[in-house]
This record gives sequence, structure tokens and C-alpha cells, in this order.
Amino acid sequence: MENQRSVTLLYVLAGIAAGVFVRSAALQVAAFQSIEDPILAGFVSATTLLGVASAAITFAVLRRHAAATAYVESAVSELDRVTWPTREETVDNTTVVVIAALGFGLLMFVYDFSWSHITTYALYTGVGK
Repeated sequence: MENQRSVTLLYVLAGIAAGVFVRSAALQVAAFQSIEDPILAGFVSATTLLGVASAAITFAVLRRHAAATAYVESAVSELDRVTWPTREETVDNTTVVVIAALGFGLLMFVYDFSWSHITTYALYTGVGK
């Protein structure tokens, strides 16, 4: 129970994700069926209300589900035990990756440029005929 805030935050995020998904799906279905999204109470659309309701239901179901709570708590406690890299290690590793990607990109450019000119020369000068 020491990770209660983290578990609650993850459940809130899961609820928001479910709400956005349901609203988006409802909008797509309404558009496909050429149905206009009605405005309820003068300020909220029906799909938005459906999304908020599904977010609340998702949060409530996850909150009451003991197995989900146990799983998320164990995952959060595992993340507490991880040895995260320092800022210097992260900068060093990022530098290596960027330099390697640029080097590989340059190598691919040289290969592409070379083979493009070789095949153009072979095709249009009659080499091999």
C-alpha cells in the first residue's frame, strides 16, 4: 500500500485513455453512419459524455479489481528497485547512438550514390551490350 498514489495515478491515466478511445470510436461510428453528434445540456456533446462515463467506469472497475491492484503495485515496487543511469551516462550513451546513426546514414548515402551512378552509367552508355 506504500505505492497508493502511483497506483491511483495509473488508474486515472487508464481511465483517461479508455475515455479518449471510446469517444474517438463513437465519433468514427457516428461519422460513418452520417449521424450528427448531439449537444446535451447546451454545452457537452453526447460522445464527450460517453467518453467521460467510460473513463469513470474504467477507473472504478480497476480500483475495485484486487488482481489489477496487486499487479500494478508489484510493477511500481519493481520500478523502485531499478538502478537508473546517471545524467552523464545517459548523455554519453545518447551521443554514441547519434554518432553511430549519422555514420550509418552517411555510409548508406555513399552506397546509394555510388550504385546510382554505376547503374546509370551501365544502363545509358551501353556497357555490357
